[in-house]
Amino acid sequence: AIIYFSNLNLPEQVFHLATYFGYDITAPGLKVFLEFLGRNHGTIRQSLFALSAIIPAFVLMKRYRVSFTPLVAVVLLMIFIYNIGQHKIIRRYRNFFGVKKIFFDTEANLRHLAHGSTVHGKQSLKEALREEPLTYYHRRGPLGDIFALPMFGKDNLKVAIIGLGVGSMAAYSRTGNEFVFYELDPQVVEIAQNTGIFSYLKDFAHNCRVETGDGRLKIMQAAPNYFDMIIIDAFSSDAVPIHLLTVEALQIYLDRLKDTGLIAVHISNRYLNLQPNLQALAKVHNLYQTFIADNYFDQEEPANYERSPAEYAIFTRDQGIVNYLGRVSGDTWAPIKDWPEFRAWTDSHSSIFPLLNFKADPSQAAAAAEN
Repeated sequence: AIIYFSNLNLPEQVFHLATYFGYDITAPGLKVFLEFLGRNHGTIRQSLFALSAIIPAFVLMKRYRVSFTPLVAVVLLMIFIYNIGQHKIIRRYRNFFGVKKIFFDTEANLRHLAHGSTVHGKQSLKEALREEPLTYYHRRGPLGDIFALPMFGKDNLKVAIIGLGVGSMAAYSRTGNEFVFYELDPQVVEIAQNTGIFSYLKDFAHNCRVETGDGRLKIMQAAPNYFDMIIIDAFSSDAVPIHLLTVEALQIYLDRLKDTGLIAVHISNRYLNLQPNLQALAKVHNLYQTFIADNYFDQEEPANYERSPAEYAIFTRDQGIVNYLGRVSGDTWAPIKDWPEFRAWTDSHSSIFPLLNFKADPSQAAAAAEN
């Protein structure tokens, strides 16, 4: 039992059971349950592991009158060994912004940064893959589509990125490019830049720099019409920085964006559907917009190594960008449908509660298996 529970993958087992007994795996209740197991399977598995050790211990104690103290010590030791083997946490950080943990996956030979229950980037330790962006930033995912746009293939490309993570997006930079990362949490900057655990910023240091502080305030210091691309990567965590996606914030970004540029927003989020606000913002600023939910692809294909499902939206003044993405993706990039009753967030009015109830349009939820 101990060996079984230590290797148990709860979401996978429930998924297989549901499929075997003919349950609809897309049913809302089952989907929510699977997501709950996915977020908490580590804790549940530890509890089952502990019970598989504690119950026999109590039986032994009652039947053979074995002393309670050594049994407890053995159980605690087993749990400790389990944690070392399963979690492989190599470093923890804590500050005002929360707890950050760095994990080492010995089987996949990679490291990743987690803030709460959200992964903020992975990096492979394999030499051939060390400089490849993984997870939500994968070259075969939406971000790969964006950087593959012909209009952004120039040597003097200038990109602003709000949200650093482990620096994965630095891998898209080339000689002559300028990538500016804005990161609020100084510990995240320390982790990505100075610990030696992740090397994206070091590997692409000649193209990238990091500025610590609130992204909205820091980007105001940039010159007007300076950036070709602005990427907002701050909405995948449990805490949503609303002030980065208001009518006023978008105007700040537009003032610093070239007329032929784009604003990309990474909106993968377990709890919120941000599409209504994005559509409303585009309408207020008279922008073209498009969206992709890249959730379905062959995870066993080697080219999709450590690729994660991701949702991105784009704002632009240039209709050609939206048309090109739709054309080359087979319309998996498509405009967000109209949400006429939703009022765009402003600095004086915003609420996440309506977004908890919205459901994405199924026609927009499908993403290409090939990008």
